[in-house]
Amino acid sequence: MYGQNKMAEQGFTLMEILISLMILAVSLVTVLQLFSGGLTSLYSSGNHNQAVLLAREKIEEALAVQAAHVEDLHDAGMVGEMRWTVLAEPFHEEETSDVLRLARLVVTVQWTDGGREKSYVLETLTPLEQRGAL
Repeated sequence: MYGQNKMAEQGFTLMEILISLMILAVSLVTVLQLFSGGLTSLYSSGNHNQAVLLAREKIEEALAVQAAHVEDLHDAGMVGEMRWTVLAEPFHEEETSDVLRLARLVVTVQWTDGGREKSYVLETLTPLEQRGAL
């Protein structure tokens, strides 16, 4: 009898194998979901970085335009999946003197990320030609 009990205790039962496979499957699904979320975040941050670089490029192009003509600037276009607009308008504020005229430049970049519309806006002020300067 002693030998028969020893034989019955060796190996795993079918129930133990199924439970261990279930634990392994749940663990793998969790790890794969984490990787998927990480890849989605990486793609989203890449799009945001691309939008920031595009906005900086377009505002630098606008600032390179002759100062006398920058207030008339309105431009738009598309680069890949990114839509951009550049708008310049006179900047009026009570504290601004008649000698110093400013223009407000606004660059907007829009894109679709995961079915949601996203945008990045970059603004700056730039001096126009000065009146009454010597």
